[in-house]
Amino acid sequence: MTRRPTWYLATTLLISGCGAGPTGPSASDPQDGITIYEHPQFKGISRLLLTDVEDLDDLSGGCNQNSRFDPRLNFDDCISSIRIPPGWRVTVYEDPRYRGDSVTFTSDVQDLDDVKGGCGGDFDDCISSIRVSRQ
Repeated sequence: MTRRPTWYLATTLLISGCGAGPTGPSASDPQDGITIYEHPQFKGISRLLLTDVEDLDDLSGGCNQNSRFDPRLNFDDCISSIRIPPGWRVTVYEDPRYRGDSVTFTSDVQDLDDVKGGCGGDFDDCISSIRVSRQ
């Protein structure tokens, strides 16, 4: 049996306790729902969604679309990419209450700027309601 220095054991326990090891705590399992992101390529502020959102103006977080002095942050017209795990379906709408141009996805969308429709010719920063379901 090889003796290891005490600092080695202490370091191993510290790293494991901080979640760096394989048994450490993890973020929400993406299989639990879809994740919307503020920026393309799954970057920026994100939010896990398990159910429909009739008006993204009511979903806190996201970015400030109104003015630099408005402290209210939400996801209305503030989604640029979406992670969609296998078995999930997402329909995004240009307007609140599931109205306006829409498109349905069953796999990840890295950049909504590449999806035609919505305002300005694409769906980047142009989603105001979203339906989430399992296939």
